[in-house]
Amino acid sequence: MSHQIHFLPRGYTVTVHPGETVLEALHRLGYTAPYACRNGNCHVCAARGLKGHPGTGARLEGANGSPDVLICKARPESDCELEMTNLYAPNEIPATEFAAQIARITPFTPEVFKIELLAPAGRLPAFHPGQYLQLLIPGLDGAFFSIANAPGGREIELHILVLPEQSSAKEILDYLQTHATVKVRMPMGRCCLTQLPEGPVVLLAAGTGFAQIKSLMEGLVAQGFSQPVTAVWGVRRARERYATDIFNAWSQRANVRCLSIDADNLDNEWNGHHGELIRALRDEPIDWSKAQVFASGSPAMVYSAMDMLVDKGLPTASFHSDVLEYAPR
Repeated sequence: MSHQIHFLPRGYTVTVHPGETVLEALHRLGYTAPYACRNGNCHVCAARGLKGHPGTGARLEGANGSPDVLICKARPESDCELEMTNLYAPNEIPATEFAAQIARITPFTPEVFKIELLAPAGRLPAFHPGQYLQLLIPGLDGAFFSIANAPGGREIELHILVLPEQSSAKEILDYLQTHATVKVRMPMGRCCLTQLPEGPVVLLAAGTGFAQIKSLMEGLVAQGFSQPVTAVWGVRRARERYATDIFNAWSQRANVRCLSIDADNLDNEWNGHHGELIRALRDEPIDWSKAQVFASGSPAMVYSAMDMLVDKGLPTASFHSDVLEYAPR
């Protein structure tokens, strides 16, 4: 009898067939899991056992009283739940760290800056369109930014919003302006383009969420995507819009429609560009049952958009946003 193995923290679920080990099932399905049995290093494949019966001989005494499970020996006798932080799904790229050269810093506007980094010579940074990175700046946590370009070269582009009330963003910009290199950890995020969708695509962004949809659009164009693409970008005030030449150029493509939403003179952010953005999207003549939606913005905007589109027939699995991971509802 086959059993379902649910992996935390990423939420993967795999089916293990009778007589098959968990490691064999993962390899059959294209997952990347650590193991070093052939090199004489045991316990490399150990996962933390949370629920279920992984099979005779698979359990070890783990830390904090919770059993470890050797997935190379585990032939499950029931559905199980395991914790394994270094497990990667098909097409998922493991995150690495490297020092990137700070090539240029250019202001789009007085508040939004374009940061251009270069990976080390001879090393092309591996990532999927739509993924993000972390700047590892001493003393500063949470310096996460969408990669604003598609892969293919040494270049890494970021868009950073710096407001007077955001001291951390100012510290990040100051560091980048006064150093030659910055340490980077990438790639991260599952709201990305691992393969071309079969139906229409909707790219939904608020503010500097534009960076993520720019990467996705460039990835679609580079791969010759010909299905309809709708790009919707909302900002609170017209002066916050930047890179309009890039956004407007997309609409010159035969299969791309661009909607620009501003909310000047509206004091409440939610009743402003977020609400207008969602209303504009609701009225689009899109077959939501076949669409793939990629959304970048605040949790309030993302979840409101998802609820509205699911009500209109979008499958929940076809709505993609990093918010679903870092701010689960």
